[in-house]
Amino acid sequence: MAAAGIASLLLLLVVLPLSTSDDSLVDGRPLSPGATIVSDGGAFELGFFSPSNSVPASQYLGIWYSGITELTVVWVANLVDTTTESYMAFTLSPGAPRTRYVMASSGMFELQSWTSSRWDTLGRWPPHECSRYGHCGAFGYCDNTAEAPSCHCLAGFEPASPEEWRRGSFAQGCRRKEELRCGAGEEDMFLTVPLMKAPDRFVVVENKGAAQCAAECAGNCSCVAYAHTNLSSSSRGDATRCLVWAGDLIDTEKIGTVGSAETLYLRVAASATAGRTKERNTVKIVLPVLASVLVLVCLSIGTWVRKSKGKKHKHENLKMLVLGDLQTADGHGAGSPTGSFEFQFVSFKDIVAATNNFNESLKIGHGGFGKVYKAYMNFSLMHFPL
Repeated sequence: MAAAGIASLLLLLVVLPLSTSDDSLVDGRPLSPGATIVSDGGAFELGFFSPSNSVPASQYLGIWYSGITELTVVWVANLVDTTTESYMAFTLSPGAPRTRYVMASSGMFELQSWTSSRWDTLGRWPPHECSRYGHCGAFGYCDNTAEAPSCHCLAGFEPASPEEWRRGSFAQGCRRKEELRCGAGEEDMFLTVPLMKAPDRFVVVENKGAAQCAAECAGNCSCVAYAHTNLSSSSRGDATRCLVWAGDLIDTEKIGTVGSAETLYLRVAASATAGRTKERNTVKIVLPVLASVLVLVCLSIGTWVRKSKGKKHKHENLKMLVLGDLQTADGHGAGSPTGSFEFQFVSFKDIVAATNNFNESLKIGHGGFGKVYKAYMNFSLMHFPL
């Protein structure tokens, strides 16, 4: 019905003639190829055009910008039902240059403005390359929470071509580390993947609670993931939203708390989940052991340092007791009973000579530090504990 209405409108536009006004159609002047209607203000033209890459040349009815050197079509007549399409509108201040939003072939949403001879790009979305549609491939995702967003594989997956990933090409995406067991007499498990943007190509299952949504996916071996959300309101009258995916997960992103983040439940082989649990348990065991070893090492070092200081202090005290009175008064003997007197330094050679090589006849006793000898030197009689 809608298609028939659009077709009738196009036929009317073609056969109705132009009025005396350049932006209107009147009876008797049909719109033919080569003729155009210019809008009020001169911003747009309506007419027939042929795309530059059309072989053979085909004529289309459309609207394009008027008064610029590059043919830039903004609307093309067609017979497609547009009830499911989305639109947006924006306004420009008087005198502003021609400005438009464009979905580029690369998947980038660009804001462009016309200069004297070309369209200049003022901004593009998404701002990061890895956020472009499907950039990270099947079962890959773009981590937008990182300072430098990059592609990663979902849990339980690995790069399908490690060499291409190292070169920065992610088109082949990721592959499962272990194949699913569903249908082979074994059960699969679902990993919780929070803070994700919902991948593309999902199917909405209406009127399903969280448990029912999980059962819907678990009971279908072709279901690879699901997500469930309780909505505060819904135009459909359904306060829940159950999304299920079959086949590859495309255009997945980790977005953190920004925007409408979803918790994705990803189907993997039960053995893959067991491996992750084993890794976590290993970490739980290794970390406390390492911490304990580190504490023991620190305690051992501290004990050794204290003992070393004690030995050094004892050695200094012993040295002071033995040689304190034999030092000169340049500060080395400070604190001794003779600290205010000057003594000449006595070498071991002088002591040997003065005691006649420690002759027993010169020994006068012994104490805690050894034997005591008397010796005659050219300046006085001295006692040496040895």
